[in-house]
Parts: sequence; C-alpha cells; structure tokens
Amino acid sequence: MRMSLYFDKYIIFYLTFISQIDVFFNDKSIVLPKTEEEIFLLFVEALLVGDSWMALMPTEKFYVLTEDVPRELLKLGGDGIRKCYQCGTCTAICPNSEIQTVRVRRLIKKIQLGAKDGVLGDPTPWTCYFCGDCNATCPKDATPGYIMDSARKYQIINYSILKLGKLFYNKLSMALAFIVMTAIGLLGIMVWPGSLSELDLGRADIYSFMGSELIHEIGLWLLAYVILVTLANIFNMYRYMRKAYQGKNTNASLWIKELFYTIKEALFQSRLRCQKGTSYRYLSHLSIFWGFILTFAATGTHFIWLMLYPGTSEPSYITYAARILGIIGGILLIYGSVYYVIHRLKKDDVYAERTYLPDWWFLSLITVIAITGFLTTSGVYLNAPILTYASYGVHLMAVFYLIVSAPFSKFAHLIYRPLALWFAKVWEGEI
Repeated sequence: MRMSLYFDKYIIFYLTFISQIDVFFNDKSIVLPKTEEEIFLLFVEALLVGDSWMALMPTEKFYVLTEDVPRELLKLGGDGIRKCYQCGTCTAICPNSEIQTVRVRRLIKKIQLGAKDGVLGDPTPWTCYFCGDCNATCPKDATPGYIMDSARKYQIINYSILKLGKLFYNKLSMALAFIVMTAIGLLGIMVWPGSLSELDLGRADIYSFMGSELIHEIGLWLLAYVILVTLANIFNMYRYMRKAYQGKNTNASLWIKELFYTIKEALFQSRLRCQKGTSYRYLSHLSIFWGFILTFAATGTHFIWLMLYPGTSEPSYITYAARILGIIGGILLIYGSVYYVIHRLKKDDVYAERTYLPDWWFLSLITVIAITGFLTTSGVYLNAPILTYASYGVHLMAVFYLIVSAPFSKFAHLIYRPLALWFAKVWEGEI
C-alpha cells in the first residue's frame, strides 16, 4: 500500500510498505492500521507527539519513507528505536544542549519513519561523543547513545563509494575482506620485486626486508587510493547534507570563517572535554588523534627523505626527526588505544557496555601498529634481526589493513566528524 500525506503546502511524506510496519519494529504485538484513515491518523500522531510537526524536518521537503532504514539500524545496534516514544529526554539531558540546539529526538523520529535522505543528511550523529547521559536517563531504556552510534555506522556505509562500507559492518563479509587483504598483502611482500630479495640475517636492516624504493612506490599507490576514495565519500556526504539543507545558501566568507572553528575543534576536541567525568577519556581520545597526526607526519618526513635521497639507507637528520615523531606518536597511540581496550573489556562505562566487531577492528589495528612499531625500532637498536623482521612484517600488514579499510571503517570518524560540524555550523549556525 502507498499513501501520500499532505500538510498544508509545506511538507509531503511519502510512505511505502506501511502494511509491513511490524517489520519496522520487529514487534508482532503491534496492532496494524487497516484503513487509509487509520494510517493517516497514526502518522499525524507520530508527527505531532511531543512537538509541532514543523520541528520534525525542514519545510518544502519531500522524503521517501522506507522500511530499510530502521531495519538496517537494528542490525547496526540501534535496537532502541523500538522503544523510543519521543519523550525528548535525550534532547534535554544532552550536555551539548548548553551550546547548541540538540536534535537527537528529531533524528530518531526520522529513523523510525524510515526517512533515508533525512537520516543521511543529518549531522546530529557526529555532534554526539557518547557521554552516556541520554542512556542513563531514558525512561524507556531506548539507549539513544547507541542509536546515534548506529546512525554513524549507517551514514559511513551509505556515504562510501559503491556502498563498500558494508564489508566492514558484517561479520561474514568482514572475514572475507580480511582474508582477501591478507592474501594481497602477503603476496605483495613475497613476490614484489625488491621485497625479501636481499634479506640480511646478519644484522637488523629493515631495508633488506623491503627496499626504500619499494616502500615509496607502494606508499604512493596507497596514498592515491585513500585520497580518491575519501574524496568520493566526502562528495556523497556533502550531497546528502546539502539536500537536507536546501534553500540555505551561504557565501564563501562564512565557509572560511567557520572552517577555523572546525579545525580548532578537530585539533582539541573541546566538545568532549566539556562533558563532565570524561577527563581521562578525553585525553585518550585526543591521544589517538594526535598519535595519528604525528605518525603520519613521521611517514611524510620519511617519504621526503626517500625522494631527496633515493636508493640510500643511511640515517640522516631527516630520518632521526621522523623517528622521533614516530616514537612520540606511537606512545600516544598506545596510551589511547590501551585505555579504550581496557574499558571496553571491563565494560565499566556506558559507551563501553557494547563493543561491536568494527570497534575491535579499529582498536586492534592501532594497538598492533603502535606496539610492532616500537618492537621494530627496538630490534634495530638491539641489532636483533629476527625480532626486527617479524615485528616489521606484522607492522606493515596492520598498516595495510588500516589504510585499505580507513575510508569505510571507524577511522572515517577522523574525516566525517569535522566535516559534519563544519556543515552544521555554516547551515545551522549553532554548533
């Protein structure tokens, strides 16, 4: 059955598959509407409950409603959408309500109704740092924090080119992706010209494991891959959000002005710091971010050295600078990742009560990368070839996993969160 609902001249909701509304909530006890009048009254009530319908979504908007949205959110951990009855407690209790207009309830309503474009065009999931206050105070135990988390995953999947993000949010497809990436990585190490061909077992020399030219070549290919795929994903994100904010034109000066706020927030993440009781979590989150920045800077510095002095493996002031940056970045990564691993294992905080495979994938990779990086450096200084080569091999594979999955995994937070804050700041002016 299909039906169009007209409210004045401002908004049209197009409802599909209403006869399968029980699938939306996976609850067979729900009494389904039988007539068009009952359907109409049901959704008038849904739009009016707790707020005026005008506050639900921007005006002059057309949304296609589909059962796929709540169904996918349920799979991604947003089972609370079956319990939420739009009381608005999550919106009122959110610490961010002190600095912006919080729209958590509105987003949940979009999810329940199945407004796909509305969900994908909403920056609300990225303004949430999961302090857990909404989970602790929800009268229906609808866990709004996990709904926001599942909405972020849903957006990552749908922003990704060819929907490749699905590979990293399903156990079976993720296992297959891991097998394929492992096969490609091992094959590359074993058969690529210049790899393992001159392995020196007499002393610890990582360039005998894989030559500097080969590292440079592979690095450029992976960098090109990440840039192209990430740009494609960003374009999809912008397209959805621009559609959601249609009619709100802004000039270039405002974009530039708000860009500085966005950069400041990305570098210092003050929105997480202002939440009570999150000091250690804030430091750990910031440590992971800056750990990535410094290790990326170390890699970039090393690339510059390879470009300036191709074919040489002798250390220089550039390589020493890169090593120092890498060590500091590694320490920050270990501190941040170990903190989160411990708390997720202990489940002693609201955000850590549930940990899904994509969460472990990201945490495991950055922990392994940081630890094997230190083991490789230690092996070089101790002149321990076996330790060096074994650690370096695992390190390279983990880095390969991280880079290939970066545009589709939790690593994408690094890009999507600042962009969402930027878009919202420009178009809403409140973030």
